[in-house]
Amino acid sequence: MKYVAAYLMLHLAGKTPDADSVKAGLSAVEGFEVDDEKLAACVAAFEGKDIDETIAAGYAKLMKVGFGTADYFPN
Repeated sequence: MKYVAAYLMLHLAGKTPDADSVKAGLSAVEGFEVDDEKLAACVAAFEGKDIDETIAAGYAKLMKVGFGTADYFPN
């Protein structure tokens, strides 16, 4: 999740995320060692996809999961 979060934060900042920029961001965290294999898998998972559409699709899937209340995720 750390790799995905870093990738998405770069996107939200208006930057084009890539392995180098994600690694730079994560390396700034004291004591965090970047696993290049996990980083490559994260970047590959987003390759060729529109991030906003991917988030919307994931949100739609979450709407189908029961959380005990219908008001958990507002429409």
